[in-house]
Amino acid sequence: MGGMICRQPNGLLCRHSTITDCITDYNMTEQDYIDLCVERALYWARKDIEEDNHRYINSGTTEEEYLKQCAYNAKIEAEEVLKSYIQSFEMIKKLYLPNNMPEEEFAEILEIMQHPVGEGECKP
Repeated sequence: MGGMICRQPNGLLCRHSTITDCITDYNMTEQDYIDLCVERALYWARKDIEEDNHRYINSGTTEEEYLKQCAYNAKIEAEEVLKSYIQSFEMIKKLYLPNNMPEEEFAEILEIMQHPVGEGECKP
């Protein structure tokens, strides 16, 4: 997957990319995470269809069926990650490297993740 999901001190979720070595998404609810996974899966499924990729061609389905199946698979996988693979928040601090996110920005995000998201407050 290229990343991991951690439970923040405020009870929400964040995603750390093992590709960029930094936080890519934070202050997510479990549903936000599932939606993110489905959105990414649909993006790549549409690419498969546009490019006549073998994954789509060999699926033997219509475009609509292929998109539905990819979305369903992503939802199931995301739910499994939430059920069995949430990592310790301390891993975020251990794995961070300042290659793609300045230390100041990382510190700001860590601070944000300590506090509850207020009602009506926008999540990034």
